[in-house]
Parts: sequence; C-alpha cells; structure tokens
Amino acid sequence: MANPEEEDDPPTPEARDEAASREPHTLEVSDAKTLEALERGDYTESGIKNLYIRYSVHLASFTPAILQLCGLELLDISGCGISSLPPNLGRTLPGLNILYLTDCGFTTFPDLSSFPDLVCASLGGNSITTIPEGSLPASLLHLILTNNDLDRLPDSIGNCKDLKTCRLSGNRLSSLPWTMERCRNLELVRISCNAFESLPTWLVQLPKLSQLTFAGNPCSSYGEISYPPCPPDTDWVYLDDPRRRISNKNVVISGRVLGKTTTTISHRAAFLRPGNRRYSRVVFRAFVNECTDAGTPEDELAAHLLAGRHRNLVNPIAWYRADLEAWPPAGAAGDDDGEVGDEDFHGGLVMQRITPGYRVLTGGRKVQPYPSERYSTTPLKICDLSVEGCVKILLSVADAAFHLHNRGIMHGELAGFNVYHHQEREHTLLVGMGAATIYTYESMEDLRPYVERIEVLAFGKVVEHVMKLFNPWSRWDRVMDPPANLDNEGLAMWRYERHVCDELRRLRDECLDGDVIHRPGFWEVQRDLEVLVRGYRWLRDFYRYPLEWVAGQVGRAGGDGRRGPDQGGNERESGQEESAEEADEDIEGEEDGDGDNYEDGGESEGETQEEDAVPAEGEGQDEPRVQDTIYCYY
Repeated sequence: MANPEEEDDPPTPEARDEAASREPHTLEVSDAKTLEALERGDYTESGIKNLYIRYSVHLASFTPAILQLCGLELLDISGCGISSLPPNLGRTLPGLNILYLTDCGFTTFPDLSSFPDLVCASLGGNSITTIPEGSLPASLLHLILTNNDLDRLPDSIGNCKDLKTCRLSGNRLSSLPWTMERCRNLELVRISCNAFESLPTWLVQLPKLSQLTFAGNPCSSYGEISYPPCPPDTDWVYLDDPRRRISNKNVVISGRVLGKTTTTISHRAAFLRPGNRRYSRVVFRAFVNECTDAGTPEDELAAHLLAGRHRNLVNPIAWYRADLEAWPPAGAAGDDDGEVGDEDFHGGLVMQRITPGYRVLTGGRKVQPYPSERYSTTPLKICDLSVEGCVKILLSVADAAFHLHNRGIMHGELAGFNVYHHQEREHTLLVGMGAATIYTYESMEDLRPYVERIEVLAFGKVVEHVMKLFNPWSRWDRVMDPPANLDNEGLAMWRYERHVCDELRRLRDECLDGDVIHRPGFWEVQRDLEVLVRGYRWLRDFYRYPLEWVAGQVGRAGGDGRRGPDQGGNERESGQEESAEEADEDIEGEEDGDGDNYEDGGESEGETQEEDAVPAEGEGQDEPRVQDTIYCYY
C-alpha cells in the first residue's frame, strides 16, 4: 500500500475504514489536513480515546477542538510548542489517564490537580523551574520530569501515595522533600545528573524500590578516570595488560552499525591481540551524547572499566581514550546518519560479541542494550527449562550482581529483559549497563548495604519470573505425585527438585522482604544457589559412581571438609570456573558465516577467528579462578 505521506489526495474512505478497524479509538494528527478536520469538529462523535499530535504540527496554543473529545483517555501533544493548558482542563476531560507534554515550552508546571484519574504525566524536555504546591494529582502513578531546570520539588508530592515511578534526571536538584517518604509504592527512581551530595536515608529504605539510578551526581561521581599504568600518550589501552602497547592496527572498525542506544553506537569490528596473528570478531561501542534519563555516557564507560572481566558479563577488551584523539579513529567509517561529532564522543570500548543462540529471559524492552542480529528477542517460555536450568540462570545472575556490587557498581536495571540465556551452552549473560551507578564515594559508605539490597529486590522479581519457566510436572506451586516408572535415581532427583522449589520460594520471599536491611546480600544469595546447583552433581555422582562417591566422601571428611548439598558451603560448581584465557573476545560457540569483509586490510595479517568464551564440557575443570586485574582506579 502506498505511503499516505507521498500522496497528494487524502486517504480514500476504504483506507480510513481499514485504519479505523485496526485502531477504532485512536487518532494521530500527522499533517495540517487532519488538524483542520479536528478543529472543524469532524471527530467529535467518533469516540476518540487516544489522540496524538506530536512533533508533526505546531500549535501556538492549546486547540479548543481537543476539549470536544470528552472521552479522551490518552493525550500526546509533545513537541508542539504549547506553553500552557486551559484552566480546569480536568473537568472537561475527566477520563484522561495519560498526558504527554514532552519537549514543549512550559516554564511552570501546569495545574493538573483537577484530573481525577490521571496516572501518568510526562513533561520532560521543557524548561520548568517551579512546581506550584498542590498542582500534582493524588492519583499519579508515573511522573516524568527529565531534563528541566528544577531545583526543588513541592512538599505536596507526598500526597501521591500511589506513585510508582519518578524520573527526575537532568535537573538541578540537591535534595528531595521529606514528604516523599509517604510514597511507599515507589518502585523506580531516577535522579541522575543532578546535584545530590548524599542520598536521603528514607529513599533507600522504601519497601518496594527495586530500580535506583543516581549516576552523574557528586555522591556518585567517578571523578576523572585514573588511567591504567600504560605507556604515555597512547590512544588505545589493552585492558588485559595495559603495559603492552596497541594501536589502530590492532582494531579494525567497520562502517556497519549494528545498532544504537541513547548513549552508544555499536560497530562491527575486528581485534588483534598483542602477539597473535589472527583477528577476532568483536564489537566497538562508541559512547556518545550527553545526559540521559539513566546517566551520562561517561558513567556507563566508567562502570564497564571498573567492572572488568566476569564470566556472566559482556567484557571489555580494549579502551579508546577520547582525550587523545578525535573521533572516529582511523579505519572507522561513518554510520548511516553521518559521523559522530567530536563534541559528542566520550570514548569507546572494544567488547565481546554475543553469539547467536542467546534468548532474552523476558520481553518488555523496545531497544536492546546490545542491538545486533546475534541474539533472539523472543523470550523463554514455560517448559523451555528444567528446574536445574532455572537455578543455574539465577546463580549466574546473582554471581554477576555480586561481582558488580563488590566493586561498588549498581546495575540499575536488573530485570529479565537484561538477562540473556543460551540453552544449548547453558550460559547466561547480565547485560545493559546503561543505568549503572558507581557508589564508592565516601558519603555513600553508610548506605552501601541498602543500595545493594535495593537490587536484591529486583533479583527477587527475576526469581519470581524464572520459577514460572519450570516444566509443568515440577512446578513449585503444584503438589503432584512423581511420574510413573521412575528408577531410584529419578525418584531421588524428583524429591530433590521439590526441595529446590521450596528453597527457591524461601529465597524469593527473603529477597522481596519489605524491610530492606533484612533482605540477604548477593553473597548470601549466591551461596544458597551454589548449594542447590552442587546438590544435582552430588546426586548424579552418588547413583552413577557409587564407589567413587563413597571414596570421595571419606577423602573429604579427612581433607577439605566439604559437605553435602543440604548442609551449606559456598564452593562454586566446577563448570562455573574460568581462566583469563577462556574468556576471550567473542561469546561465540559456532561459525556465524556472515562473510565479514573488514576494511583497510583488516584480515591481511591473518584470517578472522572465532573464539569461545564459555569453557567446553570437561575443559578448565581443575584450573583455579584467576583474579580479575583491570588496573583502573577511581
């Protein structure tokens, strides 16, 4: 069907009927003709519930024709230039639930108290300096005031007791009103890029808060990045060994853009490790733009550097220092929208590339943090995983979260849409560091236990979702008899999985505890999950190798004193061990066959190789864990 924007005549009646059948209660004003029809009152009797007049037309003032649509539930007039609303608008549109006024000309927050059922108000990207007392409706659930000029909030915000999300990034706030303590239903708070020198204690003690981002504040500032001990005046830093010099010859950046987020542009690239003759396929992530809802690009870059290597994270390999050379580096072509300007570039990272076969744990994100064709956005479904597989996923996520918090990094968006799982390889990744916050500042010392346990609540929600992925016959919430014809090993495994389900339910309840300080830390969560995973191995060894199992118990009783699966302990499963050589550029396990042709002779010194970041079965079982050393200090 032809694009309506390319036609001179308005859509035919048949086309209008077809559009109405798809969205019978939605009107999108995308041109002057539709706006004129709206102002004539052509849609007054159409039962319009959702009205979009965003960015396509300019309104000198609020058009009175909107007041005739008494049944409106959603109104989006973002980017239209209006700076005020009619008085008592809520009485004219009593059913309005969602109001978008983003990127308009407001300098004072409009009075929305007359709306009886308004649940979402978005006024980001304006120039709002004040919010009058009593202008917020008590029914609000979502308040978005990103990128304004606010230096304080009204005390009346405490009357919004059902408020769930509050986005205040990009303002000049240095404190929050104490009345917000009454907003006990807050689940997400973003106060990045403000002037907070410390966080109020009541904020980190809110019972339902699971996502908190405060990067870009004095209390979370990483300061100037202390460069690793490397040769002076170097453009590139090889993070595995900063003393070894690398240059543009080691990194070949393709002009092909894999995808974009608000703070990054991902390029296909190839990397030659010092001393090697073969390139490995990687991703080069350029950090661009300025303050966003989740923080600054510098915050995300610093979080990656400080996090370093971990089996369940997408690891950085090399760092391109923006302070020494303008973007783009030699060998990088511009993207489809043109090259990134020098003023927008804040550095870059050579990072591992995600292999095909990874699937998102849950849906819910439109723009993925690592946009490429190399994983599926189709979420895992019920029956896709066994109970043991679910426990291993949770252990991997808890292990990565413990690693981050042990280095003073809050992930900020620990949720199912940031968890990727490869079923065949039984490997899980925690991704999406765009909302990460470094909280090693001295003023945060007393609040660090609370900050970690805020994210434990988010992990509890992941546990709750993962428990729904079990096979139906072993679902934790069902009391069922064991399947028929089970041998002794199968019956023992069935009974053990019932125990595992009970333990997961207990762990979930502890993580979801309303008293923040009573939740376990990630070390305790990791320990409990390791015990459950190790129990499966013990049962298999007992039934498959009984003599060796008994001999092993006798040796352990007189040696290292290891205990059974139900008796505690925190040893890591051997399959989770990793050495630095096993975690290389690609999170790859198979040839993708995409026929990359790197520019500037990127393959002239050796053909491209595929390297596996996940140890194959039986490999690396006896190798000790290598201490992560990134040589980045803050």
